[in-house]
Amino acid sequence: NSSRIGFKGKEDLGGGLSALWQIEMTIQMDGNGNTNNVINAASGSHGLRNSFVGLSGGFGTVLMGVHDTPYKLATSRLDPFSDTTGDYNIAIGSINGKNQFEVRANNVLAYISPKLADFTFSAGYVFAAEESNGSAPNLNAYSLSGTYDAGPLYASLAYEAHNNINSNGHDRSSWKLGGGYKFGSTRLGLVYEKS
Repeated sequence: NSSRIGFKGKEDLGGGLSALWQIEMTIQMDGNGNTNNVINAASGSHGLRNSFVGLSGGFGTVLMGVHDTPYKLATSRLDPFSDTTGDYNIAIGSINGKNQFEVRANNVLAYISPKLADFTFSAGYVFAAEESNGSAPNLNAYSLSGTYDAGPLYASLAYEAHNNINSNGHDRSSWKLGGGYKFGSTRLGLVYEKS
């Protein structure tokens, strides 16, 4: 359901520290990839996907650029039809039929912890971008997730809040809980979300 091209690299800086980068784009020969989401980067014809620079080491990974929010990543592995027309984003992360929380956002500063006793924590902040007419920035957001991944068992909890989403200063938030278990070639998963 999608075609992509990407490039990535990693450079050892010594002392256990590495610099990393990635540029990835959607290739759309027959459309422009318009979206209804206000913080989603994959709009217009450029189709930019996760594209960032960052540092990684024993402390975890810090990156900035365009990236999936921790909220989106928290349950993405529980989507059995990812990247197909049956993708669960038709319902998960949607408000009034528009995907508002399962997003790849612009202007992200994110942190991903190292795995500690099968737990990983992620946090991201989306900086508001100046409007094309030069007006003051509006929307900003933060996103948090915690995951437990131990062999066949997977569990996650995530929260995301969007601030000042329009000129009226309205906010919105969403949280979700996900769990999955794999036995043999069979996977079961469940996601509960409240927006």
